[in-house]
Amino acid sequence: AKYQVIHFKNKVLDLLEIFIRKQPSNPLVFNLILPLLDVALKTNSSSDQVANKARGLLVNKLCKSKKYPEAFTLDDEDHSEEDDKPVLEILKEVHQLAKKASSNLILEACSNLCGYLAKALIRYYENLTNSKTSKNTQPSSQLYSKIIEIYRESLNDFMIRKKSRLNTGFFYELTRFPEVSWLLIDDLLEFTTHPEKVQNVFRFVQSYEMTSKFVKVLIAKKSSDHDQILLDFVPKYEKSLLRTFDYILSSSSYAEKDNASNDRDNGEEEQDKSKSQPSSQPRTPTNSSIWQTKSTNSLEQALVSIRDRSCYKSSSAVKDLVNHLLKNIRSN
Repeated sequence: AKYQVIHFKNKVLDLLEIFIRKQPSNPLVFNLILPLLDVALKTNSSSDQVANKARGLLVNKLCKSKKYPEAFTLDDEDHSEEDDKPVLEILKEVHQLAKKASSNLILEACSNLCGYLAKALIRYYENLTNSKTSKNTQPSSQLYSKIIEIYRESLNDFMIRKKSRLNTGFFYELTRFPEVSWLLIDDLLEFTTHPEKVQNVFRFVQSYEMTSKFVKVLIAKKSSDHDQILLDFVPKYEKSLLRTFDYILSSSSYAEKDNASNDRDNGEEEQDKSKSQPSSQPRTPTNSSIWQTKSTNSLEQALVSIRDRSCYKSSSAVKDLVNHLLKNIRSN
């Protein structure tokens, strides 16, 4: 009887695979995600085959489909928030499952599904914006905020909660949409600026890796709008680096050091304000104008202090990295 049940479940999954292959643009495929994930989570000696097949159906068939469902009914009426609630709720539930994933395979499936759902939502809203009148030109930006809010909660879970099952790859799915992923940059800088908020050093380093990834993706777009966004980002990143070095070098509590950093930041902000006064002619920014001189000097001093510390003297990797950074800073 047990084998008959397994055989029956396999046949049901075969039917679902046919449906996904033949009807990839049918909104009903969204209703399959959570039940199939539930099956994939039930891995034991008698149901491994069914669980693996359900997971493969999601990852290899649904998420790799070139067509996406029309998440909402298109009609002459304006869409409302209720229209997109079901799919956003599915996205939230997949994120919740990812936070408690029992294996890397399940986490990978959740990551792919989140990317699939985000892309389906973004495509739908872009089509809606292009097909309707000018009064409906804002839904995409509103949707970006809704998607990012879900990812923001997961990022906080990854950085703060000790038992979080998430990893950086989960968030890299979002880099397929640079304008969306960039909305997480301030949250990442919050963690790079305040190491004491992060669960451990490994995750703190990963916050910098994710920041680097998001920056590289945006640079690759080669847009004048993105250039300005990156120029606005540099001063924030400077402060993050300085506070990181302060944290490394400080033997006292970070709270005390943070006060000194705040004083320095206030001084830099005043300097920024004076430099941001409108000029008669636009100027092309240079390295020296992007990286503030005062901050650059502080960075250089911090790097030299790190290089000269006795605990790093035997590390050629640290010395080479610091010397490379110093060379770039001094070349400005």
